[in-house]
Amino acid sequence: MGQPHFHERETATTREWAERGVDIRGMYCLESMEPPGRLETLLNLAALGERSRLLPHLPFKARIVDRRIAVVPLAGGSQDSIVLVHPSGLLDGLMELFEAYWEQAEPLLTECPDPVEGPSQKELLLLRLLHAGCKDKAIARQPGVSVRTATRRVAALMGRLDAGTRFQAGVKARERGWV
Repeated sequence: MGQPHFHERETATTREWAERGVDIRGMYCLESMEPPGRLETLLNLAALGERSRLLPHLPFKARIVDRRIAVVPLAGGSQDSIVLVHPSGLLDGLMELFEAYWEQAEPLLTECPDPVEGPSQKELLLLRLLHAGCKDKAIARQPGVSVRTATRRVAALMGRLDAGTRFQAGVKARERGWV
């Protein structure tokens, strides 16, 4: 219910930080991509300058600001109960954990290869979602299309790659340097 307000606040904060020259990195998991419109928000954040990466799973949510403070929800990502972690061994450990996950994660967006040969931005995004393990139902929620439409888009991408399976599509996309 409060999601649109949250997305607007998140976008405004990212815009403000980017204008001040802050290096913004965000890491997201499949679960965080489920709400309708979330992918659109993340793409907007990326357009503002956030570097975003995807992983199939993250153990908890956290935000680290200026390497000086971390904001960590205590219960299931709820904003009702959070802890602020100030400079300490715990903050150092959280930063190291972030960096380790960052190295494993896949970029949400990459520079688009040659448009004649390479994929469109929509195809690149679809490849990223597939690589992250999203099923057609989760893919469909992002642009607000039906599962059937998402399945058709995956099939069209597989056809373009001349792939018989999703696995083959991933391998062929990697061979072409698309991911």
